Amino acid sequence: RHLPTPPLLSFVAGSPGQQECFGGSSMLPLVSLVLVSPAMGVADPPVASVAKLELLDRAHFPTARCLDGSPFGVYTRLAPATATPQDRSSWLVVLNGGGLCTHESDCTSRAKTDLGTSTVWKDTFDLNSVAFMSNASANPFRLWNQVFVPYCTGDMHSGQRTTASNATFGFYFSGYQNVQATVGFLSQNYGLNASGNTLVWSGGSAGGVGVFSTVDRVAASLPSVRVLGAPVGGFPPDVHWSTIKGASPPEEDVRTPAFAVNNALYDAVLPPTCAQALGPAQSYLCGVPHIAYQYLATPSFIMESITDVVVLCGFEGMPCKPIAKALLNPEVWAEMTAYGRNATAMFDSTVMRSARDGLFAASCLLHTGFTLDGPLIGGVNAITALWDWVHDNSTKTPADHKFVDQCKDNKFYPPCGSHCPATP
Repeated sequence: RHLPTPPLLSFVAGSPGQQECFGGSSMLPLVSLVLVSPAMGVADPPVASVAKLELLDRAHFPTARCLDGSPFGVYTRLAPATATPQDRSSWLVVLNGGGLCTHESDCTSRAKTDLGTSTVWKDTFDLNSVAFMSNASANPFRLWNQVFVPYCTGDMHSGQRTTASNATFGFYFSGYQNVQATVGFLSQNYGLNASGNTLVWSGGSAGGVGVFSTVDRVAASLPSVRVLGAPVGGFPPDVHWSTIKGASPPEEDVRTPAFAVNNALYDAVLPPTCAQALGPAQSYLCGVPHIAYQYLATPSFIMESITDVVVLCGFEGMPCKPIAKALLNPEVWAEMTAYGRNATAMFDSTVMRSARDGLFAASCLLHTGFTLDGPLIGGVNAITALWDWVHDNSTKTPADHKFVDQCKDNKFYPPCGSHCPATP
C-alpha cells in the first residue's frame, strides 16, 4: 500500500445539492463525475472539449428509452484525426449517476427532469466537467474516443423493462436496454467492436454501481475488444441506517436486503457468473457491488472514497445539515470512522486480494470528486493511477496498483488524505 502524504486540514462534507442528488431527492444530473481544476491548461494542440448529443433511432433501437418513454441518446466526441493509432482505437465510456427511484412519487418527479426524460437534454456536454474526459494536458485519456452516457431511467443502469405497466408506475426502467443500445450504436456507427480496440467502461455513483452490473455482459458482447471496468464512487461497504441523534431514514433504501425488491421492480440485469453461483433465491445479492465484484470476470480498477459523504449523508441518513454543526459532532466523527473501517475491511477482503485489479481509495470527504489535482496517494492522482493500470506492461507488481490511504490509529475523521478537494 501507499502511505499518505501529510493531510490538508480543511474539509467540507458536501453541498446539500450533491447530497440530495445522490440520495434521490434532487433530480440534478451527476455532470461532475470527477471535476477538473480551472487552473489546469489544455492540451497543445487543442482537443475538442464538447461532446455532441446523438439520439438513437427508435427503428434500430426500439427498447432504448428514458423513464417517460422518450428516446435515449449518448454524447460522443471521437478521437482527433491527429491522435495516434492506439488512441484512435481506445474508448472511454462513462455512465452518468444521479441516485435511483423506487417508489411512484419519486419516479414521477424524476420523469420530468433530465434524469427521467431526454426532452430537456442539452445538445452538447462539456467534457471538461469530468477530469478523465477533459482536454487538460495533464489528462492522459484526452485523445481517446469519449462517450458520456446520460442516466434517465432511475434504475442504476440495470433495468430490463420494455413496457410500462402498473407494476412500474407507468414508467420504463430500461437502463440495461440503454447500455446494450449504446454498445450497438457505437459499434455500428463508429467501429467500437473492431478487433484490437480497448474500452474502459466507467461510471460514477449510480453509474459506478451500473458498471458492476453490466461490465461482464458488455465484455461478452465485444469479444474482440479489450474491456476494462473503472467504477467511481460505486463500491461502498454494506449500508446501515444511522441511529445517532438527528438521523433520518433515507428516501431510497439501498441496504442489502432492499436489492431484492428494487431488482424485482427494475427486472434488473445481474452479473451472470454471480447470479449463477448464488442461485435464484439469493441472486438479488449480485446487485450489491462488493458482492458482485467477487465474481467479475472483467479486470477492473475501482476508485472510492474511504469516507463517502454521499453514502453517509444520503443513503445512511447521518445528520449532515448544517455542515458546520455536523462536523463539530463527536457522534458524526465516530460514525465516519466506523464507516471508514468497514470500507477498508471490505477492500481488504475483496479487491486487495486480487492480483488482477486496481484500487484507489482516498481518505477524503468526497463521493466521486477525484481530480487531476487530488486526492493524491503517494503523490499520484486517481486518473494517473487508472492510466498506469490500463497500460501496465507487467513490469509492476499487483501492489503497485493498490493505492489506499492508511490513517493513524485507523481513525478516519478528520480524514488523512492529501490534496482532498475542498468540496466533495
